[in-house]
Amino acid sequence: MTAFVISLLTILLLICLFILGCDFVPMFMTWLGRIHIGSFETEKQWKDKAEKVALKWVKKLPKIATTDKTAYTFLPRIKGEYVNKKFNAWQEACLLLALKDNEEARSAAYDFFTKAELEKQEYTPGNAMLLYALLESGFEKDEKVAAAAADYCKKALAVAGMSTLPYNKGSDNHYVDVLGMVCPFLVKYHLTYGSNQALELVKRQFDEYYEYGMHERTGLPVHCFGISAKIPRGIYGWGRGCGWLAFGLAECFRLLDGKESYSAEIKNRLIAYADTVKKYQRKNGSFSFLLGAGNAADSSATAMLAYFFTQVEKIKGTGEFAFRAEVAKKYLISVTRRDGKVDFAQGDSMSGGNYSRRFEPMPAAQAFALMILK
Repeated sequence: MTAFVISLLTILLLICLFILGCDFVPMFMTWLGRIHIGSFETEKQWKDKAEKVALKWVKKLPKIATTDKTAYTFLPRIKGEYVNKKFNAWQEACLLLALKDNEEARSAAYDFFTKAELEKQEYTPGNAMLLYALLESGFEKDEKVAAAAADYCKKALAVAGMSTLPYNKGSDNHYVDVLGMVCPFLVKYHLTYGSNQALELVKRQFDEYYEYGMHERTGLPVHCFGISAKIPRGIYGWGRGCGWLAFGLAECFRLLDGKESYSAEIKNRLIAYADTVKKYQRKNGSFSFLLGAGNAADSSATAMLAYFFTQVEKIKGTGEFAFRAEVAKKYLISVTRRDGKVDFAQGDSMSGGNYSRRFEPMPAAQAFALMILK
């Protein structure tokens, strides 16, 4: 009897340790990873380690928490509520864009695409970005990718109708994320496969956001607005949201430059937006998760806007934006863990106006940090 009780107590103790470990092990690893953070002797050393992490992640994405909970996470984990796999597609896409010259990364991303079976899924912005990354990586002649791109474009046009795209099918909210995730794909699809409807939808997306989603005085985008009522929702100047608009403008202009007259309008918006967001860059090169506020710096916003500055520099050529991208890169190096993970990226927002207070490594932040070097 005594042996049975001891065995039972041991089992219960192990179960308790396992449950507590779901909370304390990640906390401990975060603490451990931040010891001597930013300790790199050269930029090349940082680049090599950061690329090694990105290549590992493109093969197998890390679990990205979609909740701020760091305690009592055992039940959410086993219920499947701790992570949201819907965010995986655009994380994978960002990594591929950063590593599109790496054959291992291209192969891994293609496997991810094959397993995702996009043709069986409804319209989501993340899938558009994955397809964009594949098309940008030389898969435009692949039959499966071409078919998935055509299917997605058809779905997007059907969801938008004569209006614009929400973030999710059936939603009435037009999120700024869509400008960065979907518009580059639609432009690439138009140029690759010849769909004027896709380009017209891009024009409507930008025109409507600039009419209803931009702050009249600051020139910063709101996180989202109601498509029907045209009422802003969320906050103006959310860091990563500003990054999505920047990415959408930069990629659409890069793709359209010299090929469509519409590129002139994108160029004007791009330059004006660059002059707006540069005012919010801190002396150490970072951007806050809420531009203009004294909040924590966000590595994802910093990396996205730094990449944007590299594209603006190609247009303006004054050296100003190259310098701004450089100081942002130095900041990102300073917050990179010894193993190469760029730290302090804000977690996924739960909804418009409900923002994460978690700041940890994120594949997209890792990817955009590396894209600055491109």
